[in-house]
Amino acid sequence: MVWVASLIHGVDSWIILKSLGSSGGTDILAVIFPQSFSVQLGATKLIFNVLVLVAAALLFSLEAALYALIYLYIVTRIVDLVVTGLHKRKRFFIVSPNGETISRRILGEVHRGVTILRGKGAYSEQEKQVLYAVINFREMPRLKKNIRSENPDVVVVVSYITGVMGHRIGNQIQW
Repeated sequence: MVWVASLIHGVDSWIILKSLGSSGGTDILAVIFPQSFSVQLGATKLIFNVLVLVAAALLFSLEAALYALIYLYIVTRIVDLVVTGLHKRKRFFIVSPNGETISRRILGEVHRGVTILRGKGAYSEQEKQVLYAVINFREMPRLKKNIRSENPDVVVVVSYITGVMGHRIGNQIQW
């Protein structure tokens, strides 16, 4: 039952924040804090609410505070998913001896820009090319397919990006 209430609250919070409103309380702090520091909105809400929960646990029951913590965790995950999850990008580092051909396929088939960096293997001392690309979730399957078909033995490092601004990748809206 806690997860149903959390789901409803998470969607409510998203609607309020999307309309540039506030439900008061820690929402105001949660909106101001990410503008100064690089943290997600939901995580900020959770941090400020945990401080309130610690006081509640001391004054009331620990069990009620733990249920509230579970509830708030689910709410903040939903807020992060809905608010930033739809705009998240992934950063790809692709290490390959034939980076030129992979980069042409990314440019031509995925329609994303690629930066080619020069690299050298510390162990093998062989020259390599390191490709750097930022893509959205919809483009990820095409990018993986292009990399595998060109050279299945390349090293690929993927990480999430919480903020991107730039030409063709779009300005990422946080809320």
